[in-house]
Amino acid sequence: MFKLLGIGLIGMLLLNVLFIVFFVPIRVVVSNSMAPTYRTGDLLLIDTNTNTPARLGEIVTYTVDNTTITHRVVGIEGDRLVTQGDNNPGVDAWKTPMAAVEGRPFIHIPKVGYLLLFLRSPLGWMVLVLVFISWVFVNELRKITAGLHQTQTR
Repeated sequence: MFKLLGIGLIGMLLLNVLFIVFFVPIRVVVSNSMAPTYRTGDLLLIDTNTNTPARLGEIVTYTVDNTTITHRVVGIEGDRLVTQGDNNPGVDAWKTPMAAVEGRPFIHIPKVGYLLLFLRSPLGWMVLVLVFISWVFVNELRKITAGLHQTQTR
Protein backbone atom coordinates (compact mmCIF):
# COMPACT_ATOMS: atom_id res chain seq x y z
CA MET A 1 0.00 0.00 0.00
CA PHE A 2 2.74 2.45 1.01
CA LYS A 3 4.83 1.40 -2.01
CA LEU A 4 1.95 2.18 -4.39
CA LEU A 5 1.33 5.51 -2.69
CA GLY A 6 5.04 6.30 -2.87
CA ILE A 7 5.09 5.57 -6.60
CA GLY A 8 2.08 7.86 -7.07
CA LEU A 9 3.74 10.64 -5.09
CA ILE A 10 6.95 10.29 -7.08
CA GLY A 11 4.93 10.43 -10.30
CA MET A 12 3.18 13.60 -9.15
CA LEU A 13 6.53 15.09 -8.17
CA LEU A 14 7.92 14.33 -11.62
CA LEU A 15 4.89 15.98 -13.27
CA ASN A 16 5.38 19.06 -11.14
CA VAL A 17 9.08 19.09 -12.02
CA LEU A 18 8.10 19.01 -15.71
CA PHE A 19 5.83 21.97 -15.13
CA ILE A 20 8.35 23.96 -13.10
CA VAL A 21 11.39 23.23 -15.27
CA PHE A 22 9.82 23.33 -18.70
CA PHE A 23 6.72 25.43 -17.98
CA VAL A 24 4.54 22.78 -19.54
CA PRO A 25 0.89 23.50 -18.80
CA ILE A 26 -0.87 20.53 -17.22
CA ARG A 27 -4.62 20.17 -17.71
CA VAL A 28 -7.06 17.68 -16.21
CA VAL A 29 -10.00 16.59 -18.37
CA VAL A 30 -13.21 17.39 -16.45
CA SER A 31 -15.83 16.06 -18.87
CA ASN A 32 -16.32 13.28 -21.39
CA SER A 33 -16.87 15.69 -24.29
CA MET A 34 -13.77 14.30 -26.03
CA ALA A 35 -14.45 10.60 -25.32
CA PRO A 36 -13.13 8.17 -26.37
CA THR A 37 -9.98 10.22 -27.13
CA TYR A 38 -9.84 11.79 -23.65
CA ARG A 39 -12.02 10.91 -20.67
CA THR A 40 -12.81 12.58 -17.36
CA GLY A 41 -9.79 12.37 -15.04
CA ASP A 42 -7.20 12.08 -17.81
CA LEU A 43 -4.11 14.27 -17.60
CA LEU A 44 -2.93 16.28 -20.61
CA LEU A 45 0.39 18.04 -21.07
CA ILE A 46 0.01 20.93 -23.50
CA ASP A 47 2.55 21.98 -26.12
CA THR A 48 2.34 25.78 -26.17
CA ASN A 49 4.42 26.17 -29.33
CA THR A 50 1.66 27.69 -31.45
CA ASN A 51 3.84 29.04 -34.25
CA THR A 52 1.82 27.05 -36.77
CA PRO A 53 -1.90 27.71 -37.14
CA ALA A 54 -4.39 25.04 -36.11
CA ARG A 55 -5.44 22.65 -38.86
CA LEU A 56 -8.65 20.73 -39.51
CA GLY A 57 -8.87 17.58 -37.41
CA GLU A 58 -6.30 18.77 -34.90
CA ILE A 59 -7.06 18.84 -31.16
CA VAL A 60 -6.43 22.22 -29.53
CA THR A 61 -6.67 23.63 -26.03
CA TYR A 62 -8.09 27.14 -25.68
CA THR A 63 -9.81 29.40 -23.17
CA VAL A 64 -13.33 30.81 -23.48
CA ASP A 65 -14.85 32.88 -20.64
CA ASN A 66 -12.14 31.74 -18.18
CA THR A 67 -12.84 28.09 -19.01
CA THR A 68 -10.13 25.93 -20.56
CA ILE A 69 -11.45 23.61 -23.26
CA THR A 70 -9.79 20.90 -25.33
CA HIS A 71 -11.73 20.11 -28.51
CA ARG A 72 -11.12 19.12 -32.12
CA VAL A 73 -11.01 21.69 -34.94
CA VAL A 74 -13.83 20.83 -37.36
CA GLY A 75 -13.80 24.05 -39.38
CA ILE A 76 -11.86 27.26 -39.96
CA GLU A 77 -13.61 30.53 -40.78
CA GLY A 78 -11.04 33.25 -41.35
CA ASP A 79 -9.12 33.70 -38.10
CA ARG A 80 -11.65 31.71 -36.05
CA LEU A 81 -11.89 28.01 -35.34
CA VAL A 82 -15.05 25.95 -35.31
CA THR A 83 -14.55 23.27 -32.65
CA GLN A 84 -16.43 20.26 -31.36
CA GLY A 85 -15.90 17.63 -28.72
CA ASP A 86 -15.64 14.15 -30.23
CA ASN A 87 -18.50 12.99 -27.99
CA ASN A 88 -20.71 16.06 -28.57
CA PRO A 89 -23.61 15.91 -31.08
CA GLY A 90 -22.86 19.32 -32.61
CA VAL A 91 -20.25 22.03 -32.94
CA ASP A 92 -19.53 24.44 -30.10
CA ALA A 93 -21.81 27.48 -29.87
CA TRP A 94 -18.84 29.85 -30.25
CA LYS A 95 -16.11 30.36 -32.81
CA THR A 96 -12.71 30.46 -31.16
CA PRO A 97 -10.18 33.11 -32.23
CA MET A 98 -6.86 31.56 -33.31
CA ALA A 99 -5.18 33.84 -30.74
CA ALA A 100 -7.10 32.09 -27.92
CA VAL A 101 -5.42 28.74 -28.66
CA GLU A 102 -3.14 27.86 -25.75
CA GLY A 103 -1.62 24.85 -27.47
CA ARG A 104 -2.06 21.22 -28.40
CA PRO A 105 -2.06 18.19 -26.12
CA PHE A 106 1.12 16.17 -26.67
CA ILE A 107 1.06 13.75 -23.74
CA HIS A 108 -2.05 11.98 -22.47
CA ILE A 109 -1.98 10.02 -19.20
CA PRO A 110 -5.29 8.27 -18.43
CA LYS A 111 -6.86 8.73 -14.96
CA VAL A 112 -3.82 10.42 -13.37
CA GLY A 113 -5.69 13.72 -13.30
CA TYR A 114 -7.90 12.43 -10.49
CA LEU A 115 -4.82 12.11 -8.28
CA LEU A 116 -3.62 15.58 -9.23
CA LEU A 117 -7.02 17.12 -8.44
CA PHE A 118 -7.10 15.29 -5.11
CA LEU A 119 -3.58 16.41 -4.15
CA ARG A 120 -4.49 20.02 -4.99
CA SER A 121 -7.42 19.89 -2.55
CA PRO A 122 -7.11 20.68 1.19
CA LEU A 123 -7.87 17.04 2.03
CA GLY A 124 -5.19 15.94 -0.43
CA TRP A 125 -2.61 18.16 1.26
CA MET A 126 -3.59 16.76 4.67
CA VAL A 127 -3.23 13.20 3.38
CA LEU A 128 0.15 14.06 1.85
CA VAL A 129 1.41 15.53 5.12
CA LEU A 130 0.07 12.57 7.14
CA VAL A 131 1.70 10.08 4.77
CA PHE A 132 5.01 11.91 5.08
CA ILE A 133 4.81 12.06 8.88
CA SER A 134 3.85 8.37 9.01
CA TRP A 135 6.74 7.47 6.73
CA VAL A 136 9.21 9.36 8.95
CA PHE A 137 7.69 7.78 12.08
CA VAL A 138 7.86 4.22 10.68
CA ASN A 139 11.47 4.67 9.52
CA GLU A 140 12.54 6.02 12.91
CA LEU A 141 10.68 3.20 14.65
CA ARG A 142 12.53 0.64 12.48
CA LYS A 143 15.88 2.20 13.39
CA ILE A 144 15.03 2.09 17.09
CA THR A 145 13.83 -1.54 16.99
CA ALA A 146 16.88 -2.56 14.94
CA GLY A 147 19.13 -0.92 17.54
CA LEU A 148 17.29 -2.69 20.39
CA HIS A 149 17.56 -6.01 18.56
CA GLN A 150 21.32 -5.56 18.11
CA THR A 151 21.73 -4.65 21.79
CA GLN A 152 19.81 -7.77 22.92
CA THR A 153 21.87 -10.12 20.75
CA ARG A 154 25.21 -8.96 22.19
